[in-house]
Amino acid sequence: MKKIILGVIFIFTLFMLIGCSTSGVPADRDDDANVGELAQEVTEPNRKLIFKVTMGVLVDDVEAYVIHIKKALNSDEWIDSESTSLNESRLVIRVKTTRLDNFLDEISNGNKVTQFEKTAQDISKQYVDIETQILNYELQLARLQELYENASLSEMIFINEQISKVQSELARLKGNLSNFDSLVEYSTVTLSVSSNPKDVEKPSFFNQLGNSFMKGVDLLVAAFRGISNLVMFFLPIGVIVSGVTFIGYRISKNKKMKKLLKQQKKDKEKGE
Repeated sequence: MKKIILGVIFIFTLFMLIGCSTSGVPADRDDDANVGELAQEVTEPNRKLIFKVTMGVLVDDVEAYVIHIKKALNSDEWIDSESTSLNESRLVIRVKTTRLDNFLDEISNGNKVTQFEKTAQDISKQYVDIETQILNYELQLARLQELYENASLSEMIFINEQISKVQSELARLKGNLSNFDSLVEYSTVTLSVSSNPKDVEKPSFFNQLGNSFMKGVDLLVAAFRGISNLVMFFLPIGVIVSGVTFIGYRISKNKKMKKLLKQQKKDKEKGE
């Protein structure tokens, strides 16, 4: 009898795992009607859409604009990440999907929008698949708990292992479903903020001439400095080379003088 019960548990568990992987329903006859009703409920959900917006704006004051953005958020909305410098800022914002368009209008009002992209991802099928798998695992868990009540010690150990596996898978699936719920309920807005380039007044003709003259002076000064640096670089080398050459010349000259004097002395001795 015990072996039969364990065999039933094993077959039941195996069938349920295969059925869950294909988003099916368990084949147990007693539960067919219930699972069918539940599956029908989850196969006709409202569409599950994940909205993402990428937006770029030009503003006069980046810091003041970021403060304005934060004030525009409701208490249940938040900024996922923020990177701000003097002239630019990048924010990843989570906004209630039900008021996404109103929020976008508010933060773009009066500012130049340089980039805008809005995408929607339909995850309805994935959402239904996960819900169906959760239903199947919950039915499997209930069946295992029923068998556990009348099981022997060895059977309890086996059933406990199966219960742990089912509970672990349920936790994973419910976590995925919770993540989907968050992404559907709160849209993601990636906002890049940059400061408006300042208008530079065009210089007059005489100012341009003055600027050109000063650039010429700067060029001459730079050339003079370059030549001076070059001279100062080679000066020590020139001094050393000149010294060595002079010493070599003096040595060579002294040798020639000695040779000449020696030759004169020999000639004088021959003449005598």
